[in-house]
Amino acid sequence: MKQILELRDKKIHPLFWKYTLPSIAGTLALAIYYIIDSIFIGYGPGLGEHALGALGVLLPIMNLLASLGTLMGVGTSSRISIYFGLNNKEMAMQVMGTSLLFTFIISMIPVIGIYLFMEPILYWMGATDETYLFAKDFLCYYLPASLFLNMGSTLTNIMKATGFPKKSMYVIGVSVIFNFILAPLFIFCFKWGMKGAGGATLLSTFFSACIIIPHFLNAKSFFPIKLSYLRLRFNILFKILNIGFAPFLITAMTSLIVFFTNKQLIAYSNPVSLEGYVIASRFHYVFIMIFIGISQGIQPIIGYNFGAKNYARMFQTLYYAFGVAFIIGIIALLSGIFASEYMVQVFNPGPELTIEASKALFVLTITLPLAGCQMLMSGFFQHIGNAVKSAVLSIIRQISFIPLVYLLPLYWGVNGVWASLPFSEIVVCISTYIVFYSQKKQITGNR
Repeated sequence: MKQILELRDKKIHPLFWKYTLPSIAGTLALAIYYIIDSIFIGYGPGLGEHALGALGVLLPIMNLLASLGTLMGVGTSSRISIYFGLNNKEMAMQVMGTSLLFTFIISMIPVIGIYLFMEPILYWMGATDETYLFAKDFLCYYLPASLFLNMGSTLTNIMKATGFPKKSMYVIGVSVIFNFILAPLFIFCFKWGMKGAGGATLLSTFFSACIIIPHFLNAKSFFPIKLSYLRLRFNILFKILNIGFAPFLITAMTSLIVFFTNKQLIAYSNPVSLEGYVIASRFHYVFIMIFIGISQGIQPIIGYNFGAKNYARMFQTLYYAFGVAFIIGIIALLSGIFASEYMVQVFNPGPELTIEASKALFVLTITLPLAGCQMLMSGFFQHIGNAVKSAVLSIIRQISFIPLVYLLPLYWGVNGVWASLPFSEIVVCISTYIVFYSQKKQITGNR
């Protein structure tokens, strides 16, 4: 109970870092998986730039699978935090049981579907004869790994919501360390290529799940898993999905952005531009995951204080998060301007690919100072149970991006593809601020 009461009483600054640092570590895990795999693949024997291109083809699929973990993890932790704010542990336990069962079901369905129709799906996603086998080898191992990732996402979010943010960080850290050890072992020593990279991800996520589960099987723990709660309660499931749908939509729509960008780069340029986008998106994804980590980290604080009607403390937390996200966005922008060529070198690109990747990284970092605050505002609606507004903002992102990525290249060629990314981001940032300001006035009574 002490962990819950500190959400009400502890000073905002230390409380913020206590919850956001483990959360950032958690969201960064997936990005680190991508970067580790990409680096070792870039240097791996018999792999290289076509293998990196295969990862670009797979990125929308990987993001879409990860979005299912976000759907359940964020929705579950938000509901549990709100119920703790209302001092209703029984409902929080029912939320956990329903969430775990549905996470397993909803993760298995796409895994089975992709296994059955892998070849047509990969070619539709943009695979070529040069990249298809690389993509297939990696995906065969990544699909079962996504099941462990999604279950782990839900469980670590429950850990954070019930007052164990540091423990969730340790669990995720162990998984990343395992991947860092196994990936080079499988790729360089055993020479398993893309299968080795995928196998390392599968084993590391499995080890992570083995570490998480004992925390919840201990009957003496504050919030244990009980078989009697492991059933689908559709009224509770609807409440989870109501909150989780917005972040799910954001992640899923990100997959669409990557998909359409890939298609247009292929249409207006050459495979080197696509491979450059793959490399740049790895770094961009790191900063996006940091912003998501901050948003998810403050979720228990926001959710508890919203449930307890302590709105001043709630907004104090949010404004502090805005400042941190803006500073991180500035660091990202400066990195894209002054250090892009040095950053992309870690993937062992050739001279032409270095130029393309550096240009792509600069474009992707332009709006990150604004994007961080925008994502926190969007996340705020989820944390207080108003997922509809967050979902609408995500749809606005796509409504603005898809026409731009098809219209601008008609006049500017491949430069139009690049320009569509920051332009659409500016549109969604302006829209989000307007909606957030309106929501704040409703909560505070126009004060």
